[in-house]
Amino acid sequence: MIHLSQIRMGAVSVAAVIQSPIADLASGSNTTADGYTFLAEDYILLTAQTSSIENGIYIHAGGSLTRPTVANLRAGESMLIGAEVYVLNGTDNATDRFVLTGSDGSASTYGGIECVIGTNTQVWQNRNDLIGVITGPTGPTGPAGADSTVAGPTGPTGPAGADSTVAGPTGPTGPAGADSTVAGPTGPTGPAGADSTVAGPTGTTGPTGPAGADGAGSISFSFGDGVNAIVAADAPDLVIPYADRAATASAWYVEGQGGTGSCEIDVLVGASGSESSIAGTEKPTISASTAGSDATLTSWAAISAGDRITLQLSSSSTFKYITGKIIY
Repeated sequence: MIHLSQIRMGAVSVAAVIQSPIADLASGSNTTADGYTFLAEDYILLTAQTSSIENGIYIHAGGSLTRPTVANLRAGESMLIGAEVYVLNGTDNATDRFVLTGSDGSASTYGGIECVIGTNTQVWQNRNDLIGVITGPTGPTGPAGADSTVAGPTGPTGPAGADSTVAGPTGPTGPAGADSTVAGPTGPTGPAGADSTVAGPTGTTGPTGPAGADGAGSISFSFGDGVNAIVAADAPDLVIPYADRAATASAWYVEGQGGTGSCEIDVLVGASGSESSIAGTEKPTISASTAGSDATLTSWAAISAGDRITLQLSSSSTFKYITGKIIY
């Protein structure tokens, strides 16, 4: 069992923390988080798995994440609510303190709730504490010294404030598709008058042909503020409340800024609260790169006129700004 006193003495620390869900822990592609590249046998804390039973401390080996086999951390061992873990690396989370604040475990004979690793749910929260900056009590004031003619040194700069929890504004909706430049066909010419020594009347002009079809359109989108790494769980959905016509997507293009990274975007259609994905197996994706595209979509479902369209950032790592376009 991991006791609270052991952890506060520095018994448990992790190299980095992953705060977005990982679908395949053994895929071999789990190598970075929060700007830090994992080393062999690094301890990694997971806090946002789809099943919170999978949250907790893992060990890294070759891109795969598995439960440690050492005592106190392996599956089947127990820890108490209030257990603390310190993060050593990461752009946003280095020196932060994460605390086990919730579990569906049972009452412990040691007092409190006991969480069995790999069996009970684990809820971890970042308390934004900085290691080693706790100020001791103020000592008594000494006697006043004589005035000095030499200025004292400037005091140290105070710690930076915590990151904002308010997401930036949603980017503007992309422009509508351009009008067609192809004119409709010309109507038929009226019949000629009968032969006569007197010219017959001119026939009436035929009707104007139907208008040409609308040209191709597109949906532009963006996520992030370009300054901070994007956390998919915090990114707001982008909503187009009304599709002006029926269409089927034919291609998509996505770019990420802030370094080489990965992301996945789902496209859902339907009334609010009952949307469903239309992207099939061809969701807009960047995989360990700075851009991605698919110009031959085959599995997307059609969009009907009047549909509500929602673009949802399913996952993101490294990127600070993501922009893209869906062609239909």
